[in-house]
Amino acid sequence: MRIVWYEIRKIWNLRLVGMVVLFCALFFLALGVQDSLRMVRYPHPLGTQTQRAHDYLEAAPHDLREMLSQEYLDWQRQFFINGMASDCLYTFRDETMAALLLEANAFITQTPIFAAYDIYAIKSPMDRWEQAEAAGATAETHNLMFRALFGESSGFVGKRIENVQALGSNLRDFGESQTRVFMAGNLARANQRELDERQRQRLAEILENSEYTGTLHGSLFWGVTDLFRHVTVILLMASLILHSPLVTTDRVRNMHYLQYHTQLGRRVVVRQFWATLLSAIMLTTIVLVAVGAYLANVGAFAYLGEGITSHRIHFGTHSIAAGFTPITFGSYILVLAGLCYGFSIGAAAIGFILSRFSRNIISLTIKILPVFIAMAFLHGFLLPDRWSWFMVDRFTAPLTLWNHLYIRTGFAYLDVMIIVAFAGVAMLAAAVVSWRDKRVELL
Repeated sequence: MRIVWYEIRKIWNLRLVGMVVLFCALFFLALGVQDSLRMVRYPHPLGTQTQRAHDYLEAAPHDLREMLSQEYLDWQRQFFINGMASDCLYTFRDETMAALLLEANAFITQTPIFAAYDIYAIKSPMDRWEQAEAAGATAETHNLMFRALFGESSGFVGKRIENVQALGSNLRDFGESQTRVFMAGNLARANQRELDERQRQRLAEILENSEYTGTLHGSLFWGVTDLFRHVTVILLMASLILHSPLVTTDRVRNMHYLQYHTQLGRRVVVRQFWATLLSAIMLTTIVLVAVGAYLANVGAFAYLGEGITSHRIHFGTHSIAAGFTPITFGSYILVLAGLCYGFSIGAAAIGFILSRFSRNIISLTIKILPVFIAMAFLHGFLLPDRWSWFMVDRFTAPLTLWNHLYIRTGFAYLDVMIIVAFAGVAMLAAAVVSWRDKRVELL
């Protein structure tokens, strides 16, 4: 154990630690981590229900029903298909709007809340607002009318009218040819929203059990998700730089020739392997303690017992957060912390292997760069930017129904399994290298 701690002190020399801090600071600025910190810092007092938060709470079950509506999704898809197949999109828009207005008027005629304000028919999508305003309807009444016309009871006729309005706006701004391109893209996105059975059952469970009534704020959840995404890539780089020079430095100093002359000396590489793993754990723990201190300072830990499926994380076409099973924010943070350890330990083990097969610092540096790029690509694949085009309708996050790997493969928690496999394979390869090294005979 004394040799292991001696090797750890060699890893954590001031010059190398200073270099790691410098590179991490540069990455901190380049990755925009400060934006994630600002999101986490956004005011989100526990239990405070602003008017906007109340509106989200009222809208959440309606949005869940919209997501669960196969009929509305099928109508959207057929609408885009029919539009692309039509000879004239302008005629298609007018005919579709006229048909939907007739359907909306039939619903309005049979709905008491409209009759109470003498609204029996509308001539345009805005006509309802104007008639209700003239009749002195309150803001609450406006909301009730809106949810009736845009909800499940009307067959989402208001939402369908919105689709036609969007078509009209595109025709006005971009012309018929470009609008057909937009409709093709919208069709592809609608196809991506098709729920599998597991997603459908989970959303129905959330709706039935009112799991959406939590108070976890969206800025906090998505800010923490982005923060850990940035922290993991910084840990990849820091762990690789910090641990890769260990064995190479001994080779530069010709220490390995002395080691191979004795049985104990040939075991030094094994000790260095254990020192590398312990050092990676130390590095990750220090970083996570700093992250935890920041989260505690901004009050994030007040939400540890809250479920991540909260109305304040916004249901609808953006940023849904729903686990495959009910999961608290605290458990979610622990899993993200575990992913940090996986990335860091895996990078340290790969750095150890590179160090073993590099004769000098220059050759080591040449090897580190492509390896880091490859690991950065792996990181970007497993924990991508939620603002990328593929995620625009359903923001991706680990452990959630709309995780991008689950959507693509149908395997839940695949990102977690790959990160665990990455760390395990890297450690196994490093262990084999260190075990073989102690059996080497000096020529």
